[in-house]
Amino acid sequence: MSQIDTSKPTSCRFCNGTTRPHWRRGLFNRCLSCGLLTRTRSIEGAELERLYEQSWLDPDFRRSETGGTELTHSRVYAAKLARELRIKDFTGLRICDFGAGRGSMSQALSELGAEIYAVEPFGYDFLIKQGIRAFRNLRDLPPEVELDGVVAISVLEHLDTPWQALKQIRERIKPSGWVYLATPNANGLVARIAHDRWREAVRPGHLVLLTAKMMAKILERAGYSSYRRLRWYIAYQSGARNLFGYALQMSGLDGELRYLAFK
Repeated sequence: MSQIDTSKPTSCRFCNGTTRPHWRRGLFNRCLSCGLLTRTRSIEGAELERLYEQSWLDPDFRRSETGGTELTHSRVYAAKLARELRIKDFTGLRICDFGAGRGSMSQALSELGAEIYAVEPFGYDFLIKQGIRAFRNLRDLPPEVELDGVVAISVLEHLDTPWQALKQIRERIKPSGWVYLATPNANGLVARIAHDRWREAVRPGHLVLLTAKMMAKILERAGYSSYRRLRWYIAYQSGARNLFGYALQMSGLDGELRYLAFK
């Protein structure tokens, strides 16, 4: 992992503004202009590839890098996304699961009729063995394929310049196309309390962390015409904890940002 002197200001990769250490342990810098949080000691190039390659040797154990969403939750997300789009299901739609991980969202969308094109550079072989149509990169998709939509769950935080990926995605969707995004909420209650001990901050593959304000900025930079934050109620636990989780989700202080953007 490359070492960076956190005592010296650096330039923000999004707006070229000045960055400063954000939390006490100095794992992340925060841009004083746009607010982007970037890891101060980044894993880059071959070292980053080794991290993912090693993770995929045991994908079920290293889910922080290979995709931690369970199929049961993916089915909930897929059903809620269909309702958000005001459609019964995804029959006849070509959808790209960008950063498909272990394939749970691909499976859930396929169950609702979608024609899936999964993009997963490091878990490509894993997905192929499951019978999922997979590609290593977005540019490997057949040029004649025009996508109706794209889902990218727990992906943006793994990219050093997620706005560039979002721009590339926008170029592959139809004029009426949409993108569903989910990424850790750096302004959530747990992040505010735990700071750089927050589980999303300590994961080495997480290169940037986003807030709602930063999500709006990168979507606008990528050229999307409209977008909205989704405040879904999802029951992850039961009893009093579930009520607390509901309150966090409705107030926007839960641990995940969910957005629906249109070309």
